[in-house]
Amino acid sequence: QATTTSSKAGGDMVDDVIPGAGDFEAVQDEQNDAEAVISTLFKQYDNDGSGRIERKELPALISDLRATLGWDDEERKDLTPEAIINMFDTDNDGTIGLSEFRQLFFQDY
Repeated sequence: QATTTSSKAGGDMVDDVIPGAGDFEAVQDEQNDAEAVISTLFKQYDNDGSGRIERKELPALISDLRATLGWDDEERKDLTPEAIINMFDTDNDGTIGLSEFRQLFFQDY
C-alpha cells in the first residue's frame, strides 16, 4: 500500500523543508502584478500605440506625476520631457520603451 507524505496543517511541503521558500511564490506573484501594472501604465501614455513613449506624450505623464505626488508648478521644474528622455532613454533613440519605462519604478535613487 502506498503512503503519502503530507504537509502540516495544509502548509506547503517545500516550505516545510526549506523554511521561507513558500514566500517565493508570493514574491513572484507580486512581481508579476507589478509588471502588469507597469505595462498598463505604459500603454496609457503610449497614445499612438507605437510601443514607445515619445517626447510629445511625456507632458501627460509629467502632469499625472505632479498631481499624484501633490507637486505644484514650482516643485520639480526640472522634470521636463527632455530630462526624462535624458534619464531613461538608454538606447538613445529619443523615446522611452517599456524596459526603459520600468526603470522609473525599479531604479534605486
